[in-house]
Amino acid sequence: MARLLITGGSGLLALNWARCMSDLWDVQRIEHHRRVELMGTVSHQIDIGSQDALARLLDIVAPDVVVNCAGMTGVEQCEADREAARRANVSIPRTIAAACRGRPLHLVHISTDHLFDGTVSMATETEPPRPVNVYARSKADGEKAVLDTLEDALVVRTNFFGWGTGYKASFSDRIVGALRAGEKTGLFEDVYFTPILMDTLAETVHGLVSSGASGIYNVAGDERLSKYEFGLRIAEMFGLDSTLIQRSKLSVRSDLVTRPLEMSLSNNKARRLLGRELGGASAHMSRLTALESDPRVKEVQAL
Repeated sequence: MARLLITGGSGLLALNWARCMSDLWDVQRIEHHRRVELMGTVSHQIDIGSQDALARLLDIVAPDVVVNCAGMTGVEQCEADREAARRANVSIPRTIAAACRGRPLHLVHISTDHLFDGTVSMATETEPPRPVNVYARSKADGEKAVLDTLEDALVVRTNFFGWGTGYKASFSDRIVGALRAGEKTGLFEDVYFTPILMDTLAETVHGLVSSGASGIYNVAGDERLSKYEFGLRIAEMFGLDSTLIQRSKLSVRSDLVTRPLEMSLSNNKARRLLGRELGGASAHMSRLTALESDPRVKEVQAL
């Protein structure tokens, strides 16, 4: 059985990636701040900022694929602590790439759709980053650091949703939770993205790795929609009261760090390589509803 090593191993994406792949792969996770147990996986606790520590673990584990899910993702948090953002999103990815260099493995680095200034819809991989905040700048520089260090790495730009943990809710979790509680929730009608279910993201990335992909790939849903439209679709899919969802606008929120209004990504490059569509929002949401009763998903939710 091929071996998969995931960094950021107690995070939202890493745990769902591990859950999704544990039947097909020998899954091992690197944790740092939080230690969790996930059935069918092995966890390690090391400082991923240390190239020597990473190299020693890579010698022991000998993974076929390394997926870097670690990073600092809070936009406000990054703005408040630029040094920490640079370390998490630039320095550590560079260190991971350096530790992987010269080894018979594939490195996947998870990036973001938050790289641009909001002027381009359905951005392709050749669109140059135009970051509007510290988080975006650090992620753009992190992509470059990885590819400059390990040119055959795969950098994945994405925006995902799915079932979260007890300590880390996803975007869809927050919507479903509010509606089930009968609470009103405001969603931006002027922010657009191309969301993808975490399970589909993981499966697609492994398909790209198997196809020999390297460089930058957008792994996003086929459909562009607003955060408000996403919420309405979630409500419909789960049979919840959509009237609780209220329209709001990011463009008038002067209390928040500047963010792009347009984050949609074109996935044509990935679709051409794989020879298939990645699915629209409704397809991903339908799968989300089915996964809620999965015992492995419930295990992640209980963490």
